[in-house]
Amino acid sequence: TEAEEFQRIYDLEVIAIPTYKPVIRDDQADLVYRNEKAKFQAIMDEIQAAHERGQPVLVGTVAIETSERIAQLLKRRNIDHEVLNAKNHEREATIIAQAGQPGSVTIATNMAGRGVDILLGGNPEGMAREQLRREDIDLTEVPQRAWNDAVDMLKHKQDPTTKYPDRWAQVLAEKWH
Repeated sequence: TEAEEFQRIYDLEVIAIPTYKPVIRDDQADLVYRNEKAKFQAIMDEIQAAHERGQPVLVGTVAIETSERIAQLLKRRNIDHEVLNAKNHEREATIIAQAGQPGSVTIATNMAGRGVDILLGGNPEGMAREQLRREDIDLTEVPQRAWNDAVDMLKHKQDPTTKYPDRWAQVLAEKWH
């Protein structure tokens, strides 16, 4: 076991430390498939079912090749999706901002987006920033204090466009709802 290996290599004992909160994870039994084709068929069926329910889907892979293979299979089924891997890291923030939206499908390698939380429902700030970039609005011209104030207003269900009549506030408010 790992404890025995640790003892043998480092001459140290291993002890189990209980979790602070009870584990709510529902571990499922492993699924074994006759061949790789059957495995990918099952993956596609599961993704499609979740997508049709409007559930956001995050598919984790260990290799770029696997992420691209899944993307090709999704394309054949006409399922819109985003791929986050080393080949398109420049779009990482945009992809992550949209990953939690209802019905979204995101495929990511295990190195992509590390340490980043995906917000269910999407990230309205990230989506607003992306929309503004597409409209060629220079975000460096938006004072950070004003942006933060507008976000705070939205969190309190207030309309920031009453205080900030600029396009950036309008886009932020649109993405928030």
